[in-house]
Amino acid sequence: MGTEPANDGERELRDACVDGDVVDLTGRADRAVRAGFLESLMTDPAVTIRAVRLRNAVIEGTLDLNSVEISFPVAFEACEFAAAPDLQDARLLRLSLRACRLPGLAAGGLEVQRSVHLDEGFTSTGTVNLVGARVGGSLYLRDARLDARSSADGHALNGSRIRVGGHLSCTNSEIHGQLRLISAKIAGVINLRGTTLSRPGAVCLQGERMEVGEGLWFGSKFRAAGRLLLSHARVDGGVDLAGSTLTEPETMKENDRLPGAAVSLRAVRIRVARNLKCADGFSSTGAIDIESAEVAGTLSFRDAVSCGSGQVVNLAGTSAGTIDLAFKKRPDGTLNLRNTSTKVLIDAPDTWPAVITLDGFRYGRLQAPTEDAPETPVALRLQWLGRSPNGYLPQPYEQLAAVYRAAGQEHEARQVALAKQRARRHKLSIPGRIWGRLMEITVGYGYRTWLAGIWLLGLTVAGATAFELGTPVAAVEKPQGFHSVVYTLDVLLPIADFGQERSWQFVGGLRWLAWGYVVAGWLLTTSVISGVTRVLNRS
Repeated sequence: MGTEPANDGERELRDACVDGDVVDLTGRADRAVRAGFLESLMTDPAVTIRAVRLRNAVIEGTLDLNSVEISFPVAFEACEFAAAPDLQDARLLRLSLRACRLPGLAAGGLEVQRSVHLDEGFTSTGTVNLVGARVGGSLYLRDARLDARSSADGHALNGSRIRVGGHLSCTNSEIHGQLRLISAKIAGVINLRGTTLSRPGAVCLQGERMEVGEGLWFGSKFRAAGRLLLSHARVDGGVDLAGSTLTEPETMKENDRLPGAAVSLRAVRIRVARNLKCADGFSSTGAIDIESAEVAGTLSFRDAVSCGSGQVVNLAGTSAGTIDLAFKKRPDGTLNLRNTSTKVLIDAPDTWPAVITLDGFRYGRLQAPTEDAPETPVALRLQWLGRSPNGYLPQPYEQLAAVYRAAGQEHEARQVALAKQRARRHKLSIPGRIWGRLMEITVGYGYRTWLAGIWLLGLTVAGATAFELGTPVAAVEKPQGFHSVVYTLDVLLPIADFGQERSWQFVGGLRWLAWGYVVAGWLLTTSVISGVTRVLNRS
């Protein structure tokens, strides 16, 4: 075990490891244990070791267990390492570094059959490298402090491609630098409740393409200064950001999909088997980008306090069982629902953002936030449609009308359809706008055909009165008796022939009135046919 004689602590450890007893150097004048001694002890085939357990020691030198296979538990508690241990490609039964202080950890490719404990006061001032590591049990980082501000790459923990058979528990920890979990596979839960991630203006959690077997929990005491990146991740449970606080977002470059935006959360194409909650006091100073996601349960912003000052909440292309947009406070940015789909939409008019992109948004049912809340009136829903920055688009009107119709609310559906035609009219040429206006006042674009009856009655009464006061002139030798009402209907209705128009005619102003009635009759009839045809075609 080396050429230098062992000190008291080393000799005590050599004797204790046979039975797996703990050696505690607390209060000793000499707490030093050489890394070379530990390497020799743990790799000496002549020594039968049950466990190595060392407390409150100072490990001098670099502990080099690179590619070593150790079949017994290794536990350091409250120890101080002078250099970052090298455990790359090592194979261990169990590893614990509870409350230890070290300048980093090189453990890429490490394989541990059971659990790994880097918790209960574990402190690292450099990168903890677990790239490609395999942990059969759980990885514990509870009450840990990782500080990579002096590291060149800023990675506090690099767990890219790590495989964990249990949970990744990182609760109540403080991490300065990036928590990097690209393509990680965690069979259980990733628990970040009570933890603070700090990498202002940059990515503080990089979880692209990671796979989580149960859930991703942030919780109400989670704090992040920087951007959370969860794009293309798959979570077979739920994602809980309820009550979390996201600050100091990353500003996207000009070639980004949201150029110039300050983004706090990006989860493009994430797949969540249950719920994704940005709710219950959730607060973000940057944009929320959850585009093209798949959420089997509820995507919730219920009682979210802030979703970025002047920033976008981007849900474009996302599908969810239910989308709950009952914010606690009205977002002052843009809500993008382009090509989003959901079975149930929950929202409230008093928290609608000023700008909402609705083109391609598909939903099956509208629901108030609570059972005793009144249903949003159709007039307010039409204002909702009018918040689109793109002006008139037909699909949002057709979708809303279809939802009302499916709910048996035919009156509301007709109001939406009529509003659609009014909005469309402003996009037409001058002749088109004139014809559209005529269609509206005569038959309500086919949705108020009873208007034609009112026009017919009014014109008939007015015409009959005028013609009754006039003096008709016989147009044939033996005319039938003159009846002002029948004469009015004869000139007004193009498809009617009561013989009055062929038998009698007027001169002067009443002759012009008769011709005007002919024109009015054709316009009214054309409007009715056109409006009814439009409605039938839509149906």
